[in-house]
Amino acid sequence: MDEPAALNKPVILIADDEPVPLAAMANALVRRYGEDYRIVAHSSPRAALDDLERLKGEGKQVVLLIADQWMPEMTGAEFLEKAQEFHDETLPQESAKLAHFCAAQG
Repeated sequence: MDEPAALNKPVILIADDEPVPLAAMANALVRRYGEDYRIVAHSSPRAALDDLERLKGEGKQVVLLIADQWMPEMTGAEFLEKAQEFHDETLPQESAKLAHFCAAQG
């Protein structure tokens, strides 16, 4: 697939400060969903929020957020709350509710 087409896919974004689980999850998601979705991984929730703001400015659709609950900069629940400010209108509400529930279960 050419690069411009890949950049137009809906986005699944992951935030986890631990590199091994982050890479494992990103690789698993790429293998399973990479043909239909662009998988974006960040080791910093702040960097992920910056990227979400950029993606919104570019009109990209973010369909799922996955976050580790225990990160040094902020919890996963805090990250998901802040992320909703950028993509509340595009994130499917059931996915957002599930993500909040999973983060709270930590």
